[in-house]
Amino acid sequence: MSKQKVNICLLSGNYFQRKSVINSIKESIPGHILYVYDEVDFEDLRAKVLENSFFEERRIFLVNSTPTHKWTSQKFIKNFIDLLPKVNQNDVLVLNNIKTSSKKLIDAISKIGKVFEFETAIQKKNIDNFIINLFKKNEKNIENDAVKILSSILSNNSSSVSADKIFIYVEKICNFMGNRKNVKLEDIYKVDIFDNEFVIWNLFELLDSKKVLESLKLINLFYTQSKNINADTANLISILLWRYRLLYMLKDGTEKGVGDESLANAIMNISKLNMDGSGSASVFNFEQKDGHNVPAYTEKYIMMSLRGNYYSKSPISFYSIQELLGAVYILQDCIFYIRSDMSDVKIKLILNCVIMAICKKIKYKDCRKVYSCEH
Repeated sequence: MSKQKVNICLLSGNYFQRKSVINSIKESIPGHILYVYDEVDFEDLRAKVLENSFFEERRIFLVNSTPTHKWTSQKFIKNFIDLLPKVNQNDVLVLNNIKTSSKKLIDAISKIGKVFEFETAIQKKNIDNFIINLFKKNEKNIENDAVKILSSILSNNSSSVSADKIFIYVEKICNFMGNRKNVKLEDIYKVDIFDNEFVIWNLFELLDSKKVLESLKLINLFYTQSKNINADTANLISILLWRYRLLYMLKDGTEKGVGDESLANAIMNISKLNMDGSGSASVFNFEQKDGHNVPAYTEKYIMMSLRGNYYSKSPISFYSIQELLGAVYILQDCIFYIRSDMSDVKIKLILNCVIMAICKKIKYKDCRKVYSCEH
């Protein structure tokens, strides 16, 4: 945090640096009361912020999404700006990555608070220096060869890399290193950075770009870490199916002229299913929280899939409606076969064929022949 005492902060950009600022705010106010709002109506937020603190506790209001409201955008911004100077000087209002392009709101916060804008994507030419500086902040030095291989692993031949992705794996390596100060090439290879999160994060991007060889290499890395080929493959395909169903619905809706907000609201009515048991004994139930069904897709992920993010195009722009429908059909079909009694070799072959089909290297009907044939 800046030494200047401020009680309103607007944070945007990568998660790790935003989290660091939030932690600094918390540490600077011992004994604070924290109110976290992942979703909140503006009227409710305003009422809570303006509420008197009877015991003079210092409060932190952490707002993680743009508050909902019933007004026009202009009226909402005006009401938000009117609230800012009314925030109690003993409290702190943190607007964490709320989606706003309003110069009026940003300028108003700048005058009485602090605006933090962090990088979300690091250009390929800057990745090496970014990695070196992150290790320096962790009081470690990294050898040049180690920088090059880590940069290559994380970039995956892309023109830019998510800053959060770099933060995740630098932190993982630092935790592995302990008190040792010099990061060597062998340390990069020893650290298990190829976890399921890494695979899924990168695989989406590679499939969208139809990079079949890179996708297959990533799947091979995934299998080197797998302890249960059947279960891990079924889980990966379930995640792919979850994503391609969403992309199909979004593509279909946009081609029919449905607006983004209406489309998002309709999809958010789809409830998340959880599976208990296995095989023929499987039972599906709706996941619930506080007595309500949990949506299968969040508003943020829906909007990212529609509009893209800071460092990549909209995922639906990479596919035709026929390609997305084919992906959904093939994933639905093959997960049924994979969950049956099948050898690890055949499971790997099936997943490789699915990857090649999505990347348009083989036809979906040829992929279907592989997993539906009897041996």
